[in-house]
Amino acid sequence: MSSSINVRRYTRGVLDYAQQTNSLDRWRDDMTVLQAIGGDRAIRHFLEDPRLSVAERIETVDRSVGDRLSDAGRELLGILIEDRAVRILPQLTRQVLREADRIEGIARIQVTSAEPLTDELRQQLQNSLGKDGRTVHLEEVVDPTIIGGLILREEDRLLDLSVHASLRAMEEQLARV
Repeated sequence: MSSSINVRRYTRGVLDYAQQTNSLDRWRDDMTVLQAIGGDRAIRHFLEDPRLSVAERIETVDRSVGDRLSDAGRELLGILIEDRAVRILPQLTRQVLREADRIEGIARIQVTSAEPLTDELRQQLQNSLGKDGRTVHLEEVVDPTIIGGLILREEDRLLDLSVHASLRAMEEQLARV
């Protein structure tokens, strides 16, 4: 079975269970812990080591993460180990968190500006970007190289309204003349 099919299958299972048990917030926390586990290549290799039993691998994870992972999160990790699917943890955690945001109507938008946002501009952005009813969470990044304006990024969508991008576009137009 392909990796993307597995990710979709596990994502659907996690979200269905989370909604049935009204535990989406707990699963967000679990996904954050599992994201850290899946993001570490050495840990992933350890969890994929067939010389150790599933119980030994989970016990080792338990010792390192303690109570930061719920019983359901441990069970998911055990299933991934048994199914030899630990390698999909990075994609799975991203997808579950993205879908959880969609279910709850949350938009996470990265805003890059040349200077820190003012409270007034932050509020204007949240109001404007949340007109569709979503709750907007802004991740603010300061990058003086954009000179001015803003760059908005949501998942795989990008809106570059920076002075730097405008200058580049003018430069390209002038080069064609």
